[in-house]
Amino acid sequence: MAKVRGTLSTRGWLTTPEARLDRMMSEYILANPGQTLFYRGRVRALTATIQAVGTDPDILANAVKEDLTKKVEMCFPERTGLTEVVCHVDPETNEINIEISMTVYEDGKPYSLSKVLANTSSYVKITDAEIL
Repeated sequence: MAKVRGTLSTRGWLTTPEARLDRMMSEYILANPGQTLFYRGRVRALTATIQAVGTDPDILANAVKEDLTKKVEMCFPERTGLTEVVCHVDPETNEINIEISMTVYEDGKPYSLSKVLANTSSYVKITDAEIL
């Protein structure tokens, strides 16, 4: 299991579990759906998942949960607990808001991350969520 993750940014190598988990979440959210097609499903992208399953909140939540579980298990094989994915879809505007909360374990210690993806008319706002 790799405990270091390289980046192509000024951050360099990510050595802490929190930084690696945050980076994996960001890659999933920001990946282009074309990468999913080009690399035959090996690159998971939120936009590709939304295109594939539509905007039904329950189906979308299950698909996002499955994507993130597979993505995170590659770097945190000890134990992954994706605790919650909740999707809200506005029926009038079809805007999607997704709340994601997950916990992974490394060397027996838990690390948690929660994000809220709030869709507005022209962009997606990503914020850290309070862990309850």
